[in-house]
Amino acid sequence: MLFLGRVEIALAISGNLVRMRTGSYPLCNKEEAPPVIRHCVFLRFRDDVPASERQSIYLALEALCAKLPGANAIQWGENVSPETGMDKGFSEGFILDFADGAARDAYLVDAEHQTIARNIVSSTVGGAEGVIVFDMEV
Repeated sequence: MLFLGRVEIALAISGNLVRMRTGSYPLCNKEEAPPVIRHCVFLRFRDDVPASERQSIYLALEALCAKLPGANAIQWGENVSPETGMDKGFSEGFILDFADGAARDAYLVDAEHQTIARNIVSSTVGGAEGVIVFDMEV
C-alpha cells in the first residue's frame, strides 16, 4: 500500500510501516524548515481605485520580486475570511517571502519598491493609514 503525501511517502512492507522523506520542507514542521521572513501587507483601497489599477500594483510587485535576490515568492489577493468585520476594511493584501532579513531590507530600500509603495499609499484610504505591514520570521 502506498500513501503519497506532500513531504513523505509511507510504505507498508510485510506489515511494517516505512517512511521516507522526500526532501521538501513541510509547512507545519518549523524545526526542519529554514527560517524565512514573511512580509505581509494588508490594504484598504479607496473605492475609486479600479481593479485594473490594483492589479497593476500587484504585477509591478511580482516583476520586482522576480529581479531581487532572496525574494522567494509573492502572493496577493482579496480577503476571504468569514469573520465579518474583523478585517477592519482591509480587503486586499500581498505576502512576500524573503530568504532572510537582509533580502527584505534590500527590497525596502530598492528604488522600484519605493515607487510602488508611493503608488500604494496614494491609492489607499487615508494614505499610510490604509496600509498595515507585518513581518514575521517563519
